[in-house]
Amino acid sequence: MRILSGIAATTGAILLAASGLQAQSYMPGYIVPTAGDTVRGELENEFWEATPATLRFRSAAATEPQALRTATLKGFGFVQGRYWRRQYLTYDSLAETHTNMVQPGPLRTRIVSDSVMTEVLVDGVATLTAMRGATPHYFVQRPGRAPLELVARTSIQTSPDGTNYVHSFNNYREQLGIYFADCPALAASWRALRFEPQQLQQAISRYNTQCQGQPGDLASGVPAKRPRLEWGILTGAAYTRTTLSDGRSQGLADSSPIDALQVQVLRLEPYYLNNVRLESALRPLGGLYADLLFAGRRWAIHTEATARPLAPLRYETATGSPAFPTKTYELRGLQGAVTLGLRVLRPLAAGQLLAGLGGSVLLTKLSRNQAEYPGVSSRTAGGLMLPVRGSLGYPTRQAGGYLEAGYRQGRFTATASVRAHYGNVNDDTAVESIVADIRTGRSLGVVMPKYSLSSYQTSLTLALRLNRNTDQR
Repeated sequence: MRILSGIAATTGAILLAASGLQAQSYMPGYIVPTAGDTVRGELENEFWEATPATLRFRSAAATEPQALRTATLKGFGFVQGRYWRRQYLTYDSLAETHTNMVQPGPLRTRIVSDSVMTEVLVDGVATLTAMRGATPHYFVQRPGRAPLELVARTSIQTSPDGTNYVHSFNNYREQLGIYFADCPALAASWRALRFEPQQLQQAISRYNTQCQGQPGDLASGVPAKRPRLEWGILTGAAYTRTTLSDGRSQGLADSSPIDALQVQVLRLEPYYLNNVRLESALRPLGGLYADLLFAGRRWAIHTEATARPLAPLRYETATGSPAFPTKTYELRGLQGAVTLGLRVLRPLAAGQLLAGLGGSVLLTKLSRNQAEYPGVSSRTAGGLMLPVRGSLGYPTRQAGGYLEAGYRQGRFTATASVRAHYGNVNDDTAVESIVADIRTGRSLGVVMPKYSLSSYQTSLTLALRLNRNTDQR
């Protein structure tokens, strides 16, 4: 009951600390409903690569954000930054550059006209807008001319010998040269143009300034693609259950060759630690974390390093032998964990839900590690001196993995995680059996026991980001 009470108290503290915090990436923005006037407020900046299907908007910092479908809007954007507007355009809906989406055969097209939400990359006499997705479509428009679609296409052709090869087709340079033939000063620049959003932006902007005399009109329409690093501290509590099981032989300590038909095995001590729980306790923990968020801020590489004190262990067991009736084990120390994994983040209310998984390494440093037979000065069997005191062969490293879920808001992240780690423990002070020569009775060596070590941990943590959020302007 004390453990459950401790977990409940920690959960309450995390939720209390996380409540009332400011949202993470809201910036001054606006929406244009299908019917009605422009509404100004704040948009959550998620650094979209493709035009989002939904967005979160709030009229003021103190109000609850609402999720809106962009299909119900005529436009939206940030006061200083990227913006989108709905247009009725004609485009090739079958244009595709991902070969896994292309069927072998001749190049296929399907020209459709539809109302689509496009991002404005250049706004001026000539405009450049983008409908981004798996295969981006760019649209160039100027007064008195039909919009020009720029899109790359891929087809899979079959050669005479029956093998397939990929054919890529994109004549954007020729298209632009014809579309802007009235500006011969830029004829050479079309031939050197790469099919990239920044390059297309600069090219259309040069047309507006050099051929139309319009002031610089380059829109900030290319999403930030640089990852962002967040780092900080974390604190919380972890309930850990560590158990030894599957007691078995380490094998004969003497490595000299032995004929199995000429030896006998004399059982001496049982597996004292079989199914013994070394730890079952709730302990505080603390540490550092770092998240490398990718463009779009929906995925992140996560790493953290934490440390916690081990719950002290003193375990005493009866041996069943009058010569050494009891045996005791004592363990104390610190345990750390280093994790590396992947996080996925999705918006919810004023923050973000997160889920993650990855690998973990458990590091153990024992300040006390003792195994002894109290009150016994020496032990012998079969003419061999047996150990009286020593230590457990406890692993300093254990490999494992973890799963986590949590909620981020502002500088704070509340997380619940489960971890599992495995290893082996040798008991080099116990003698499972003695191997003796059948013919002479001479002892040939001793066999020590070892156990499987399983450690399961459930933790609740609250992390505080210490560096500045560079997404905020």
